[in-house]
Amino acid sequence: MSHYGMDIAYRQLHNHLKSNALDLYWLSSDEVFLLYDTQQRISASLQHKGFIPHRLTLNTSSDWSVLEHTLTTGCLFDTTRCLLVDATQIKLNAKFAQHWLALCQKRQPSLCLCLSTARVSAAQKKTQWFSNMQQAHGCMYIWPLNSSEFHHWLQARLAHFHLKLTSEAFSTFQSLSQSDPKVSSDMIEKLALIYGEHATLDPTDILKAYSNTTPISTFDICNAALNGHSKDCLRHLAALNNTPHIPIALWGLLNNTLKRLITAKMLIDSGKTAHTVIRQVTRNAQEQERFASTLRRLNIQTLEHIQQHLWTLELSIKGLNSLDPWHIIHQILLQLSTTRSHHV
Repeated sequence: MSHYGMDIAYRQLHNHLKSNALDLYWLSSDEVFLLYDTQQRISASLQHKGFIPHRLTLNTSSDWSVLEHTLTTGCLFDTTRCLLVDATQIKLNAKFAQHWLALCQKRQPSLCLCLSTARVSAAQKKTQWFSNMQQAHGCMYIWPLNSSEFHHWLQARLAHFHLKLTSEAFSTFQSLSQSDPKVSSDMIEKLALIYGEHATLDPTDILKAYSNTTPISTFDICNAALNGHSKDCLRHLAALNNTPHIPIALWGLLNNTLKRLITAKMLIDSGKTAHTVIRQVTRNAQEQERFASTLRRLNIQTLEHIQQHLWTLELSIKGLNSLDPWHIIHQILLQLSTTRSHHV
């Protein structure tokens, strides 16, 4: 393992992870799904190499303290760790870079770091602090995929599940998914579950899988909640009930989503227009519609109340309280998808 300044193109990630692993990764994007997908792929690769993944959201001063403690404290039973740090809600500037790089210098040598931040602007790329960050990390700047990049990404996802599509099936798949990475990822998981690995699929197989409404992903649950479709949301949740790792995945997705919603609501309440704020929070058109729906329905008090439930969920997942995480998730989704602001 080593770390050094290098840029990794998104389409090169599959081959990079097969041949190498870095001590420090820096993922930069405003595309929530692609950022999450990339982080998961890096985490899975490092886990295969023996690393134990841990997650940390970096936002408040107390989060920085937890991060410093984690980086500088060794663990007898967890000698090789991969820390996935979500800093997407923090403003990128020289102060952040200085603080982050100073902590990286103190970290245990057996610890691998994967930092996720918001998109780096063209102006920020001209600064000295960006150059310092770039030299210390393997960097990935994840933009919306163009047609060529999407083709490479789709091929890599299919290879991950050991699936092969005929050229006609590939065209059918692209047409049905409309080149949307999230839709495509869900479809590939369906194909793997329905037909098994190492299958070669034709267009008929794709059409059958497309008409199959299961399995449900965590993104389907979150999207239904944001759209205010509480029945669909809870129905999706029931389909995944007691599935391993779903509470952790939902906690990470909901935590990221809620922080952005609270930030947007505070800006709107301060006098900024909802249209301007939502475009600042996300550049994905479909996600903008979901955020607009949620922000019209819920006030800041309800969003903060949901955030308290997420903290309780985190403690439950870690085994630090006796509450059932599935019950807490049910309450969170019910509040997030409600048609009016109230506390459950």
